Amino acid sequence: LSSGIAAVGMNAWWTAEEMAYALADAAPKLLFCDAERWARVVEKPVMVEGIGVIGVRFDPPAASAGLPAVTPWSSVAAFAGRIPDVAVDPDADACIFYTSGTTGHPKGAQLTHRGCISNLFNLMYAGASSARAMELATGEAPPETPPAPVTLITTPLFHVTANNCGAYATTAAGGKLVLMHRWDAAEALRLIAAEKVSSMSGVPVMARELITHPDFATSDTSSLAALSGGGAQVPPDLVLKIEAKVATARPSTGYGMTETCGIITSIAGDFFVDKPDSAGPAMPNFEAKCVDDAGQTLAQGEVG
Repeated sequence: LSSGIAAVGMNAWWTAEEMAYALADAAPKLLFCDAERWARVVEKPVMVEGIGVIGVRFDPPAASAGLPAVTPWSSVAAFAGRIPDVAVDPDADACIFYTSGTTGHPKGAQLTHRGCISNLFNLMYAGASSARAMELATGEAPPETPPAPVTLITTPLFHVTANNCGAYATTAAGGKLVLMHRWDAAEALRLIAAEKVSSMSGVPVMARELITHPDFATSDTSSLAALSGGGAQVPPDLVLKIEAKVATARPSTGYGMTETCGIITSIAGDFFVDKPDSAGPAMPNFEAKCVDDAGQTLAQGEVG
């Protein structure tokens, strides 16, 4: 991204037809592709016409009729070139993430550099304002130099949650990312203990599976400071269960959209426990209102 190249996240569950649609829609110059995705390219070679292919975690086969040559990742990693020194337009695309598709083809949401950085500032604001409010309420100041975060990324890397809300914030704070190939509560507990994970975020059912897993009581979760849920409402009972069962971790959530580059609202800690059915207030760079079916603004307290 620092050299002006836009990254396109591809859903690992896509079929060959769905991959072909996204590749035609986004028109990338390069496709980074593992063995499973290559098998889908083989099903429909036309999808990579004019696109260079980099093979990751498999030995590329010899070039054959109808299929492009594949450059192994090891060759790319060995290249000692310098990143181009370019001026990147803040309003240029940083990435494209495909979202929804419940009524047709998925939509390629274009996320700009400015939008992604605004989301990072929102995440920082949410943490800082919540910490300051707690300091005013309790008289206890947060540490001047907080420890570097260690974040367990449980959601897919083609999604805005893992990247913009997980990886961005952790990287900006000089922290460590811990990745999983696929969600498994037992493996998550093992990684939390082994890597001293301080925060984990995923869809709400992941937090529920974690705290109800048979190994939870005997696993070391003392490093956990935050257990977040998003992508769906965190059920109020789960908010209270997290607060009760995980001695060191506080519950948190937010509402966001791929199209807004990340979070729109955020709530955590005592504020979330006090209002467990809330998604929190809107972040400073959003204007929010509640409207009826005709688009008319409703009074405070009304449902819209």
